[in-house]
Amino acid sequence: EEFRETRIYSALLRSLGNGVTDVAGLSQHLGLDAKIVSRYLDSLIELKFVKRKVPAGEDPQKSRRGQYGLADRFLHFYFHFIFPQLQNIEQGMTKTVSEFLRKNFDAYVGKFVFEPLCIQWLKKKVDQGEWNCSPQNIDEYWDKEMQVDVLGIDSHDQILLVGECKWTNEKVGVSVLEELQKKAELLSQKKGYHAQTVLFSRSGFTSQTVEKAKKWNTKLVGLDEIFDNKG
Repeated sequence: EEFRETRIYSALLRSLGNGVTDVAGLSQHLGLDAKIVSRYLDSLIELKFVKRKVPAGEDPQKSRRGQYGLADRFLHFYFHFIFPQLQNIEQGMTKTVSEFLRKNFDAYVGKFVFEPLCIQWLKKKVDQGEWNCSPQNIDEYWDKEMQVDVLGIDSHDQILLVGECKWTNEKVGVSVLEELQKKAELLSQKKGYHAQTVLFSRSGFTSQTVEKAKKWNTKLVGLDEIFDNKG
């Protein structure tokens, strides 16, 4: 029984490391009943190995769109990069391992490092009164129609703050800004709130994006501003 428990916990952590985030997906991935999976997840949450997130603005107790992920950064990195390559590492296939890391590292940093960094920066700006609205519960948002990197909701002034984070080697083009604008408009229609937009980029923005952002009143934020000690 103890061996089976350990095997299930290990398989669950591997699945989470591979990006399976909901109970239904984990249940299918592991071949276990959803109630059993939920019980193991609750244990891992209690141990602080796993965390449950809900879309920004939703009640964690009531939301049915909760997603699970590895809370421990070491475990997250291990099951995302090291575990899938254990056999290659043991066989000394360093070039294969290095190539795997090279192909996947930027996407990993963009999703699991840059996006949380942008959210924390934005929360700090709001807390210090350096933003023109006061959104609460700034976090990711997702539903059946879209996924948004950043959403903050200012219920008092009925304003949505909608943002995207791009960790790429190229300057962000107009198409990304246009897609952000579409998401903001959809969310604005759903919530009945006015929407503001903010776009974060690792590598800056094209001149066309800068011009369009001025027209649409979108705040553009680069790494220099994020890491400005005065900001």
